[in-house]
Amino acid sequence: MKKITRWSPDTCDCVIDFEWDTDNPDLPHVGKEIVKACDAHKGNDVSNGYAKVLDENQRKNKAFKLITDNLIDYAKLTDRGESIIDREKVSYYFDADRKLVITAKDIKNQDKTNIQAIIDLNIGTDKVIVNG
Repeated sequence: MKKITRWSPDTCDCVIDFEWDTDNPDLPHVGKEIVKACDAHKGNDVSNGYAKVLDENQRKNKAFKLITDNLIDYAKLTDRGESIIDREKVSYYFDADRKLVITAKDIKNQDKTNIQAIIDLNIGTDKVIVNG
């Protein structure tokens, strides 16, 4: 059965409806309508807009996971014992070129160098910038 879900990502102000199949959850989700486009994503058709917003959201999630896996000082545990990013210590934004810029409070230079290398290896160079 196909369903429509309305998605408001935490990486921008877009609101997007996407379709997915409850009988085949591994099939790719398909953007159906851009209900609201933020300034960074205005002018994209549904397919490109959904792909760009999804890429940015997944890039942020992957970068945060790499940070929590490698820099325990920037992670905290949920009530269920899951390690998540400590948002009091880590913030982010997307610059004008849609590069993800992550700021980790009081990060040591060696930790910053190491996590940047890990992120570059796993996500790609020039997609995420780690600042202290």
